[in-house]
Amino acid sequence: MDVEESEWSALEAMFNEGVLAEQVKQIGIEFHTSVFNRNPGRYFRIVTRLEDLGFLKWKVNWNMQPIRGGITDCFEVYYINIKFVHPK
Repeated sequence: MDVEESEWSALEAMFNEGVLAEQVKQIGIEFHTSVFNRNPGRYFRIVTRLEDLGFLKWKVNWNMQPIRGGITDCFEVYYINIKFVHPK
């Protein structure tokens, strides 16, 4: 999911709709860190909620595309839903 800083609100909407935990086996998200200073607790809760739903982080890439004067502010993070790996 690459939605240019809207990943945070998109994830919150998916949590509210209940679609992630039962329907998504894996997800890749480009997280923009420039928004952290606005409300760091919100972003920590979003990432924690992904993990609480069963998503295990399995790969992280620093996005090397320079922005804002040559400094990147995003990471590509890939998660797998372990509920589909080890079904009950």
